[in-house]
Amino acid sequence: MVSVSRALLVAVVLLAWAAPAQAKETTVAQYRGFTLHASERGNQICMTLRRERRYQGTQCGRIPRSPHRPVSISPDVGWNNYAAAIAGSIRTAEIEFANGRRQRVPTFGKRGFTARFVILPASPPTAKFIRFFGARGELLGIDGGPAGYIDIFANQVQLLGDRDAGVTANTEVRLEASPDQADRLVNHACVHVVTGFGGNGFCDFDSANGIIVKGNCEGPNLVGAIVAAQVAAVRLTLGGGSELVLPARDLPAVFGGRRAVAAEVPAAEGVVAAAAVDASGQVVARVPLGLAPGGQPCAGEDRGDDDVDVPLVPVAAPPAVAVVGELVAGDQGERLCVGLRTLPAHTCASPPVDSDRPRLLRDGELVGGALSRDAERITLRLDRGAPVTVRATPGAYGGVWAGKVRFFIARVPADAEVVGAIVRNAAGTVIGISDRGVPRPRETSRVLVERGGLGLQLIRREGDEPCVTALPGPAPRYCTVRNPGSPIDGPIRRYSATIAVSCAPRGAVAYGRVADEQRLPEVLLEGGGIVRATRIPLADKDAWIAYLPDARVLGLRAAGDEAVALNLPPASVQCGYTASRSF
Repeated sequence: MVSVSRALLVAVVLLAWAAPAQAKETTVAQYRGFTLHASERGNQICMTLRRERRYQGTQCGRIPRSPHRPVSISPDVGWNNYAAAIAGSIRTAEIEFANGRRQRVPTFGKRGFTARFVILPASPPTAKFIRFFGARGELLGIDGGPAGYIDIFANQVQLLGDRDAGVTANTEVRLEASPDQADRLVNHACVHVVTGFGGNGFCDFDSANGIIVKGNCEGPNLVGAIVAAQVAAVRLTLGGGSELVLPARDLPAVFGGRRAVAAEVPAAEGVVAAAAVDASGQVVARVPLGLAPGGQPCAGEDRGDDDVDVPLVPVAAPPAVAVVGELVAGDQGERLCVGLRTLPAHTCASPPVDSDRPRLLRDGELVGGALSRDAERITLRLDRGAPVTVRATPGAYGGVWAGKVRFFIARVPADAEVVGAIVRNAAGTVIGISDRGVPRPRETSRVLVERGGLGLQLIRREGDEPCVTALPGPAPRYCTVRNPGSPIDGPIRRYSATIAVSCAPRGAVAYGRVADEQRLPEVLLEGGGIVRATRIPLADKDAWIAYLPDARVLGLRAAGDEAVALNLPPASVQCGYTASRSF
């Protein structure tokens, strides 16, 4: 133990000694005893902060071209100090202290650098927000300061049970700039589900409706959901084929009209899917869940969770308006939906407040998207042929963000890949770079084994390692890992497996992957029955599958004491779920 500690201490000392010595950094800012050094290379910037020549911290990131994306240092020493690289359009910064007091401070430019810089020495009380202003004094952006501004337990409401096993709702504030307000704070609604074996949470950051179903070996599985004001209930499709309607309840006014659901799942029932319905019973959003029935044995340690926390996806797209050419757009509340030719039914993104990382859409020869209001043109880089440059335009869009966003559409050769993009404003200044372009990874599949519609397939996504998953799916994937490393903490689990129970066709399989030297696992059935697996040779780890009879599954077992208990009813009783375990 002594030698390990000494080795760790030496590593820490070496890291601390080496961190300040980043190559070829230039002094870019000095303020009240602090010195900031930086270097730019390609699209990256690296910085080191020192105080009276003593190292305080370092940070690397994309060169900030947007006032909304500073690259700030989290100091290793002097944690309440703040230093950042900021967009070149920023001229002054304003500190808002934890007590509400505000103070303006200068920013620093350096010849040869795209970014500007700011240093804020800590002085009680520490900074809660840092606002950024342009040359004319206009507010351009905001960043959270070292004091922190998020209270993750604000306005907590107990909806079901208690703090040790139950469902709670709370609010959480986040900085989310909009085209109307550069320093907008949004009060989000969150739901948390807790059992004796941990908890899960969902906040409506990216979707108006979301659900958690958490397995609980000590009692019924628990459900928690945050939904929009028009949602009257959440309807669960259970593994036994019935439906359970859970009414949504009102929350205090501070939740902004959002509603919540909290309930127990009936004993021994899986949850196949969830749907949010309005007062007339119309489905407004849904999501497949595939959660195993409750009442699974308590393992006493982490072997895999029967938990899920996901957004519910809208079932209908908003009305689409042709904005420019074949690019269409529509509003989803305050979100902006953009598509080529049509709008899909999905949760849309927030309107762009900058074009720093433009979101590009592609359909055949068409490439398009939405950009911020300062975007004048975009250049698409192709893997073959000359770049394609087109102008951004307000187009025919007349929705919530009319005049505050711009759009573009371009045609590129169908066989060419868009590998990057550069966005410029009217002055020709680069305000955004896409390093990825529009990836079009191709996915291929090959059936490894199939019997009556149940089996395994090998799926390979271009650029990724191959994965084994169940038919008909969807089901967990077991992917090739070239360099898995060696566990240094906690129990070593040599086996991972999934039992997938399908409703159509009705039946169950167990599957996973094993190394060549590993024994195949067995599935233990009620009454002492054992189902042995079949090996499917693959180039890396082999796959295995066991077709299960219509019987209760009591566990999975491999060599020696490598086993895990289960309590899964026959497929004829419960279906439409998966259960994954390590053992």
